[in-house]
Amino acid sequence: MQNEFNPVEITKTLISIPSYPREGGAEEDIASYIEKFAKENFSFKYSVRRQFIDDKRYNLILTTSSDPENSSLIFCCHMDTVLPAVGQISDDGTPMVEEDGGKIKGLGSVDMKGGIAALLCSVSEFSNPKGLTVIFYCDEEGGFAGMKKLLKDYKFKAPLCIFTEPTDLRIANGCRGLIEYTAYIYGSTAHAAVASEGLNAIKVASDAFMVFERDISVYKHPNLG
Repeated sequence: MQNEFNPVEITKTLISIPSYPREGGAEEDIASYIEKFAKENFSFKYSVRRQFIDDKRYNLILTTSSDPENSSLIFCCHMDTVLPAVGQISDDGTPMVEEDGGKIKGLGSVDMKGGIAALLCSVSEFSNPKGLTVIFYCDEEGGFAGMKKLLKDYKFKAPLCIFTEPTDLRIANGCRGLIEYTAYIYGSTAHAAVASEGLNAIKVASDAFMVFERDISVYKHPNLG
């Protein structure tokens, strides 16, 4: 079936919708756009669930399954972008979009407004999918509040989950995760003439980094390293 939607134009529209942390909001406007698009263009029946992170921010879960945890296929996208750089936002706060030489330039064009557009166009072609769940979540570029909330409330068992993150148009069967350390390192002062009576926090920090490197060396993956 020929796709009647234009992913380029949808990408440009998505870029123009601010979804970076800012005064008064973050992903609410783009979540509203996605929900409206799905209602107007997904021919199959699905339920919409807003999983609130706080008073305003929420994950958007579209599913054809009565129990999303037992879905057979999950698509996943994050809705937020990083904070804008100089020249990416117009005076009225709208992200700027430019098309140049067949390439779209704008905040989140690759990560991952383009991925959302591709997913919306693809899913719009589905006629009667069974066991499908499509998740749009918050705060990927921040503290992962959306994904943490998602995994806290749901225990997904789907054999296949596809993220439309940028991968240079190659299929990747995994991605690197995150190991985060929080450490407090203290020293104690002493006169330079009797430095041995103090504790050099810089030296302690250097030793601590060696311990961290040793600890994380046990995390290895046959494909990712």
